[in-house]
Amino acid sequence: MPKSILLIDDDDLVRESLRRVLVSRGLSVTAVASGEEAIPLVERQEKFDLVISDVRMPRENGIQVVEKIQEIQRTRGEESSFMFITGYADDDAPHHAAR
Repeated sequence: MPKSILLIDDDDLVRESLRRVLVSRGLSVTAVASGEEAIPLVERQEKFDLVISDVRMPRENGIQVVEKIQEIQRTRGEESSFMFITGYADDDAPHHAAR
């Protein structure tokens, strides 16, 4: 069974480009444009081996979205790996992501 990835990015071009690269490597990818789309997937008990999230998105940033996903997973005893991507990192972004 291929590894399952949840890709969250509000930029259509970035999201589709990454999705294509990952799928071409044999991975199963669910790509969404926001945390508002991602959270219900996790709440429905979909399991992801890796969550890749843009940091800067409208409404909730990627770090906030990942924190919510982690909390949902903790209640079920699950865990995913997480990766952040961004084209606009500020000085605090690495510190907040690592936390």
